[in-house]
Amino acid sequence: MDFKYHHTTISVKNINRTIEFYSKLGFKKFFEWKAEDESLIIIHLKLGKVILEIFNYKNCKTPKKFNDTLIGDLQKRGIKHFALTCENIIEARNYLADIGYCKKDVEINVGRTGIKYFFIQDPDNVYVEIVEDKRC
Repeated sequence: MDFKYHHTTISVKNINRTIEFYSKLGFKKFFEWKAEDESLIIIHLKLGKVILEIFNYKNCKTPKKFNDTLIGDLQKRGIKHFALTCENIIEARNYLADIGYCKKDVEINVGRTGIKYFFIQDPDNVYVEIVEDKRC
């Protein structure tokens, strides 16, 4: 049996704001489905072979208190973030700062695995890790 990664799903409050955010990261919309009563919209965005599935419920529920400290949250079970890789992390940080996704002086860290990284958040506070990984 040969498995391959297919998609990650996020639920959002404002579908258009989310599409705009991820399109600036290189994602392209390639699928859309709407419920007849418009209670749900599902969008698929693609970046290379990666699919980001976005659910937008008309009456979306506000999550419980959001933990804005990722490090403190890593010890709890569950999905924490997804990562996008780049060739040059400084250029990536400069681009993301220019479009307002992070500050110019956001710290670039080197993780325990030797990968350079920093985080941004989408409009619904989903963490997106930006990494420079020379191993692959």
